[in-house]
Amino acid sequence: MASSQLRHLLHNNKVDEFVTLYKECLEKASQLRKNAGNKHLYGENVDTPELLEHYTAKGLVVTDRRTIKKNTCNDFVEILHPDLRREFYTREYTVGTPEMILAGVHWSQAALVSRHGQSLAIIHYWGRYLVCDSHLHQAMVLSKEETIKHLMMDEGGHLHLTALLVLQ
Repeated sequence: MASSQLRHLLHNNKVDEFVTLYKECLEKASQLRKNAGNKHLYGENVDTPELLEHYTAKGLVVTDRRTIKKNTCNDFVEILHPDLRREFYTREYTVGTPEMILAGVHWSQAALVSRHGQSLAIIHYWGRYLVCDSHLHQAMVLSKEETIKHLMMDEGGHLHLTALLVLQ
């Protein structure tokens, strides 16, 4: 597993090497997912019970769960395939804001976020934020303002964002 190597690179301020390894991990994960067949028609959310059970058994500790909703449109949610609706748009936690989520991201905690089924990891990085966006296959070091803008990217439509704060 590359997680310890990724942490080492990040801790030693080797962000370019981190990004290279991160992209290699994404390619490997995509291939593994393809080979295994997709259990869920539209993928899994960061708070899918089976995923959380698997990763908590490996030591992941979720310290907080937040939901951000913006431009809500129940008509939009109702037209979605039931699997898509159930997985990404129905579970709700304590109402949050982008600032609340980033306030929880510090040296010992990170955030796992799902925005429209697109997964992000946000890690505090030398006073900025390393945003790992698996949907875009990018890892970017951003300011607080840039991180919030990326986090809330929604093109003005219905937004149901799920965020889990986790110990690193």
